[in-house]
Amino acid sequence: MEHNVEPFWEMVRVRVALKRAKHTHFFAVGYTDAMNLSSVCKYFLKSLWFSFLVGLMWLWASLVAGTGMRASWAQQPPAAASTDAPATLDTAAQAVPPIPQPPAPKSETAATASVPPAAGTVGGQYSLESIQARMEETAKEISSLQEVLSASPPVRPPAILEEIQKQIDLLGQLQSVYTQQISLLKRMVNAENSLKEAKDNLEKIRRQGPDEKPPYSYVLLDRLRDELKAEQDQEKSVTGILTTAQESLKRAQAQQEQKAAVYRRVKDALDANTDPGAADLLQAQTRTAWLDRREAQEIVTLRDLESKTAQIRVETFKTRLREMEERIRWIQLTVSFTQADLDTQLAVYDKAEASLKEEVSKQQKALEAADKKLTALLDNPAITPDKEEEINARRLEREAAQLAVSTLENRLTWIPERRRIWKQRFEIINGTAERGQITPWREEAVKALAGLKERENSLNVYISVLRNRLINLLSRRDSLEEPSKTLLKYLDEQKAALEKQIGFVQDILNSLAILQRDYSKLIAEIDEIYKSWSLNDWLAYGKDKIENLLNTEIYVYKSILEDGTTQETSFRVRTVISIVFYLAFGILAIRFFSYVVLKRILSRLGVHESAQITLQPMSYYLLLIVLLFYTLHVYRIPLTMFAVVGGAVAIGIGFGTQTIFNNFISGLIILMERPIRVGDLIDVDGTAGRVVRVGARCTQVQAFNNIDVLIPNSKILENKVINWTLTDDVYRTSVALGVAYGSPLRDVFRIMKKAVDEHGLILKKPEPFVVFRDFGENALLFEVFFWIRLETSNRLVVESDVRHRLDHLFRDAGITIAYPQRDLHLDTPAPLRIQMVSEEPRRES
Repeated sequence: MEHNVEPFWEMVRVRVALKRAKHTHFFAVGYTDAMNLSSVCKYFLKSLWFSFLVGLMWLWASLVAGTGMRASWAQQPPAAASTDAPATLDTAAQAVPPIPQPPAPKSETAATASVPPAAGTVGGQYSLESIQARMEETAKEISSLQEVLSASPPVRPPAILEEIQKQIDLLGQLQSVYTQQISLLKRMVNAENSLKEAKDNLEKIRRQGPDEKPPYSYVLLDRLRDELKAEQDQEKSVTGILTTAQESLKRAQAQQEQKAAVYRRVKDALDANTDPGAADLLQAQTRTAWLDRREAQEIVTLRDLESKTAQIRVETFKTRLREMEERIRWIQLTVSFTQADLDTQLAVYDKAEASLKEEVSKQQKALEAADKKLTALLDNPAITPDKEEEINARRLEREAAQLAVSTLENRLTWIPERRRIWKQRFEIINGTAERGQITPWREEAVKALAGLKERENSLNVYISVLRNRLINLLSRRDSLEEPSKTLLKYLDEQKAALEKQIGFVQDILNSLAILQRDYSKLIAEIDEIYKSWSLNDWLAYGKDKIENLLNTEIYVYKSILEDGTTQETSFRVRTVISIVFYLAFGILAIRFFSYVVLKRILSRLGVHESAQITLQPMSYYLLLIVLLFYTLHVYRIPLTMFAVVGGAVAIGIGFGTQTIFNNFISGLIILMERPIRVGDLIDVDGTAGRVVRVGARCTQVQAFNNIDVLIPNSKILENKVINWTLTDDVYRTSVALGVAYGSPLRDVFRIMKKAVDEHGLILKKPEPFVVFRDFGENALLFEVFFWIRLETSNRLVVESDVRHRLDHLFRDAGITIAYPQRDLHLDTPAPLRIQMVSEEPRRES
């Protein structure tokens, strides 16, 4: 029994620490307040009060510690009962002895605390003999406790009997845990033996090589690779089991900690108990908590065994994988794929094909028999519940026969594929395959793999449907109340038929997996060939890929000739690319002819430049149409091909591009009627500038501020357009000014006429003239009118020059150019008083 003396020494440590803190604080205060006697006295009184409180705490701690120790001593069992063995409960009607408390293990969290090392241990920790000994002790404890429960009349209170029943249940669970531990120990022994054997085989292969004698067959190498792949997949599952076991061990350890905390809490309550009447119940509860913790510890041991066994299995699988890899490495050194090996493999497929054909004929007969049975049942009009189930059974039987025939036929169709794959692999491995064949083989294999994957997905869905039907059938069978033997017979037949269908679908899935594996091997071997290719091989490969791409068909057009035969016109990528290049070269040639050659020809013929600009785009569009029809003729593209498609496209384009066609037609009208020409100065809705280009969709106008404005052709025809240079480029403009009243008017006329006559860009004919506009508010208004050519002069610059000259001439003649004048009129009731005041400096007061 443990003695709880920890609170006593804890109180001692607290008291010493408080006294040290008190004296330290007192001296600090005394040092700082040495001149303040009242403060020292107050602090001394406080220290006395604090010491009194500490003394009370010391007294309370001593009482508690003494009580706990006395209770522990009072409940201490005899030396013979303090062992780990369970207490023996008397069945006589005498005083009930207290239930002894077992000593706590050295480590409550260690998984191996309850399994001491012994001779003949497994894994260095666990002993079968020790577990069996504990099983025997547990059986004795159960027997002893059951005798207490079976005593009549009961010699213990009901609460204690309830705790004893809990102890019996926990001991029974311990027996089950011990049984599982023994089973795991035996599995661990087998796992360790397998690991040792795998290590020995690996070492043997590393020293001597495989048991088979060289030269090695490629079929053997292929089989070993398949086995290696299967072992790798199984190793992943074993690794997952190890992860699960480790997680279970962590959960068991956490649960053991919880139960250990419960045990410590109950044990502390027993140690602190001072009521003799409650001691037996607390002792029984402590015993129950200890057994619960003991079960948790054994479960931790069990989970640790599971984890170690799984770890040994993982190591065994890794060793076996290394052994198989080493074996494959040895065989690869001298492997050869001979024609005899290929013939042997093909003979296997021939035999399997013959067997499948025989099985197909059998299943077809079974299908015919199932059809006859179902037809005979359906012809009988009498319907009973048993007969309905019989009909369902016959239908499921027919479905199973149909699925069997379909499964066998699919497997038959896949045998030629497997033959072809092996032949291709034979040529690839022996280097007899041509470079141009390898890439198509790989592409076909990739496409076949994708198709097989889709079929596998659909079959997985179908097999899940069949399983759901089977589950529903079993559920319906179990829910029947007192079914007849006949009904149960038909339901069992339905169940058997559904299980057959599931088996057939699983066969298809297995065959699909085998075929997928063969295609994957072919792809992997072709990829290995790619790794050994040189630069010339890759260039040739690229050339072949481009050639295949160019020969890819895009569309095949079928036309009926006059004699009634059907002609097919194939459009390949090569044809489309050549048509594109043909049209591009033709468009460039037409553009060069229209805008370079034709311009020179028309210039030599004396055609006006504006007419040349009109003829060039018209000839361009005409030659484009000719080029299009000539291209269709060269490549034998019938126009009827565009009849249906062209009509639908034309309707869509008509609604979607009517504005574009409107502008295009407007451009053609502008080119033919020539209301505006390139070089004309026009004004359209306030946009003024020079026409640079008349296009198919819009007209380019360069504004006077050197900004290019694109005006849709339809806007030019629909709106009012001012063309300043349609007939000629002579433009009349004017400059106006005002002179002061009283100025000599004839001199004004003469000076203004002289200013415009002296300018070199102003035309002499028509002759400039000056007019007296009006009597203005502030001046006499005059305006001079003159003509210029827009092609050779800038209107704004000419007007500016004239104004400069007028200003100079009027200054020399002494004539004042008037400016605005304003008269101010004051309306006051009396005359304004005006006084002259002189400013004097202020004197400071």
